[in-house]
Amino acid sequence: MKRNKSVLGLTYEVGSKDELTCFSGYEIIHSALKKFGVFDALKGGFGMKQRNRDYSEHDYFHTLLANFSTGGTVLDDINRLSEDKTFQQRFGFKNGIPTGNAVSKFLNHANETAVRKFQEINKETLLSILQTIYGSRKPAIRVLAFLDSSELEVYGKKFEGASKNYEGNKALRMHAIFLEDFLVSLRLYSPEGKYVTYGWEELLADLECIESVMKSEIHIMADSAYFDYEILNYIEKKGWKYSISLKKFSVFSEEAARIRSDEWINDYSSFEYTTTSSKEFYRVVVYRKEREPDLFDKYDYYCIMTNNRTLSAEQIFYRHSTKMGMENRFKDLLIDLNLHHPRQQSLAANQLYYQLAMLFYNIIKAIQYGKTKGHDFFLTIRSFLLKFIFIPGRFVKGGRKVKLRLAYFPGGLAALTNFLL
Repeated sequence: MKRNKSVLGLTYEVGSKDELTCFSGYEIIHSALKKFGVFDALKGGFGMKQRNRDYSEHDYFHTLLANFSTGGTVLDDINRLSEDKTFQQRFGFKNGIPTGNAVSKFLNHANETAVRKFQEINKETLLSILQTIYGSRKPAIRVLAFLDSSELEVYGKKFEGASKNYEGNKALRMHAIFLEDFLVSLRLYSPEGKYVTYGWEELLADLECIESVMKSEIHIMADSAYFDYEILNYIEKKGWKYSISLKKFSVFSEEAARIRSDEWINDYSSFEYTTTSSKEFYRVVVYRKEREPDLFDKYDYYCIMTNNRTLSAEQIFYRHSTKMGMENRFKDLLIDLNLHHPRQQSLAANQLYYQLAMLFYNIIKAIQYGKTKGHDFFLTIRSFLLKFIFIPGRFVKGGRKVKLRLAYFPGGLAALTNFLL
């Protein structure tokens, strides 16, 4: 143990033999990863080259999950865990933790096979989570799904698959489907020469895979970017419900302005819209809001297309309003895991990294659903980590047993026991 001189009456020490870690709460996430079979699924078979033979594919993936769990937002944050020997010994890093640079090189060996295998792992993990949470419950009448996308700006000239977005910057496009709080699908595409809705078939196919577990009517919400008759007809054939915002299309506002005054109830109404090509009928519900005195029109009109012909226009708008809360989940995902900008220059490497982010996100949500109550249930990922994971602790060995001695835990020992069971 090294000592420096006393400063202001306090003696500093470096190199203590106490087995301390800043992230003793990771025990919660580690136990959840084991419970849902993630470690078994990561044992190999991804076909990715490894520069350092001391580490397996499992070691690299576990390192990335540990980095997410301990608040890491870039690959270089992994390096701070390499100094935490207690963390490594307790959580199965027998050969230590590879550096952020080594993990980056490993990710650059990603290929389509590795990405697809990880997509399957995510699907099986989510099915296991949903079965655990909803399997013993009485099915809800309906569950809400949210379909959205976001452009991820990239920097540099060598980014594989990146092309110009609407503002002329290079970007990739991320698509996602949320079902309640869980991520059903997360896909990364090159937007070059493709519409915003590119890849929607894969997203909805992922949603179809978990339908049997929920045993409830699925209601899909999306904004006007997903107003596409091909998408709507696909959803219809699956027997799902949908509501799509139409705020970008003046033709629907013009139709709404022609609704007779006696057809409005509490400023809500609806009309049947007929396509010029297929001559099919679609229901459009409308909400009107009185605007400031105007020479041309007295109201602003907000329209939603839906295939639900049972609920009133007002009820459809009320249900669709929950989309705002689900949009916030999308923003929390991007902000808390720092996914606004891709990590690697290889498209496949980025796709694999984002699949890992999806896995981590669902594991945290599974813990919140199963173990938290009250305000803790609504914590963002970052807030959850700060409260339950970033806890100083010490591992004390005695005989054949190892004790985890935490400085504190929200709710005390009973709460900690609940989290680990």
